[in-house]
Amino acid sequence: MTRLTPVVDGRGVASLVRNLTYLLGGRGVYFVTRSLYAVILARVFGPQVYGMINYGIAWYLLFLPLTKMGLDVVLSRDVGQNRGEGDQTAAITLTLQIVSVTLATVAYCILSWFIEDDPPLRLMVFVFAFALIGRSLALWTENVYTAYEVNEYSFRQQSIFRPLEIALGLVAVIIWREALLVVVIHGLVWCLQALYGLAVIRRRLFTLRLNKNYSDLRPIFLQGFPLGIAMLLMALPYQGPLIFFRHFTSHGDTLGQLALAMQVFFMFFHIPLALGSVSLPVLSRAAAREDGKDRVFAETVLRFSLFFGTALSLLGAALGPWLTVQIFGKSYTQAGTLVGPVLLLMIPWSAGHALMRVLIARKLDFPVLICALIGAAFFSLTISEAVLRYDAVGAIGSAGTAMVLTMLSLIFFLRGHLALDLRASLIKPGLMALSAIGIFYALHAVSPLLSLLVALVTQAVGCYLFACLTPQDMVGFSHFFRWVAKKIFSGK
Repeated sequence: MTRLTPVVDGRGVASLVRNLTYLLGGRGVYFVTRSLYAVILARVFGPQVYGMINYGIAWYLLFLPLTKMGLDVVLSRDVGQNRGEGDQTAAITLTLQIVSVTLATVAYCILSWFIEDDPPLRLMVFVFAFALIGRSLALWTENVYTAYEVNEYSFRQQSIFRPLEIALGLVAVIIWREALLVVVIHGLVWCLQALYGLAVIRRRLFTLRLNKNYSDLRPIFLQGFPLGIAMLLMALPYQGPLIFFRHFTSHGDTLGQLALAMQVFFMFFHIPLALGSVSLPVLSRAAAREDGKDRVFAETVLRFSLFFGTALSLLGAALGPWLTVQIFGKSYTQAGTLVGPVLLLMIPWSAGHALMRVLIARKLDFPVLICALIGAAFFSLTISEAVLRYDAVGAIGSAGTAMVLTMLSLIFFLRGHLALDLRASLIKPGLMALSAIGIFYALHAVSPLLSLLVALVTQAVGCYLFACLTPQDMVGFSHFFRWVAKKIFSGK
């Protein structure tokens, strides 16, 4: 029986590319402004205080999935399949989101009170509660833009409020050099962004209203609940290293070293995050039609996660130590050596996030929960011993292994519904990635730049010889660049 490969073009790809362009534009604004801000904060406050600020951010972000409870996914999936019922679903998700934000913030404050015994840090953590509230509601507005496939509004919000946060933060740093004031500004700007986003939705998309009907709320909540728990569990391996490291081993400079290295990961992970977000409405339609395009999406993301993730990690390992010292100063020398291992996390995280979206589009929510539980359980059982034995590298290794287990579990469940070609999408690109990494570290002692060049050439040639880049990928690229060129020259 011939395995048919659908052609990925038409309205679905046009919508995905258009919204991905806007969303990546917004992430680009975030990347540039946040990178500049991170350099200034790291240099002004030093590793210890910088580590504490990032620990506080990781701690409150761990609660962010509880404020959403999978409602963003339900909204994108339902609107993607039937836009006519979108306003009703949006009203229900807004009501449930407000309830979830309230309960999650209360839980955050109670746990913070008992966990944090350092008074200044406890105060900082409590101030981050305002960021939790504002950011959760701001993300609801961005989820509405994604569901309705109008991400130009998301780009506009990012272009306004990320530079605003940086500008106010720089004023506070220059005049007062007070870390707590930086945290206050962080929370204030997220609250302002939430209010702005709600106003835009009310003017441009639909009338904001709350739905208090229990019979309407219950089915949406039950849809979102397993996804909300799954998102929380999936957040543990990438937010958890800083949190566990802070409590198990270090209150000093080493926390700042790990925080800076993880910050590089967080800068880049917005790219697959944006792709996963904008793809859900399109994947939902593909799943409803059973046209096979979700399978093509899954296979393509697997290949490209391995290829680009490996290249990015090798670049980080070769250039990270030198660049970190040049940009942040000699006090962050250790962080530079951690950049390469941290960027390896991009491979399982990017692939896992995309595969999860394919399962969610097919309304296979409980398999997603099981996969997230596997990764979170492994991370929770190994992180303390890994940190005590291997310090920051142990935290990264525990997180990476947990993400790999989650990714493999997702592949296992997905193969039961889609005929994934794992030989072409996982095994061959994986062998090329391992070869490149092995060659890099074998030659690294001779010359980091030479080892980088040989490893990247080996990976590129190997992918070409073993056809890791398929004709379908070339078709997708052709449609992508043709669409972008058309929009640029038409001025739209």
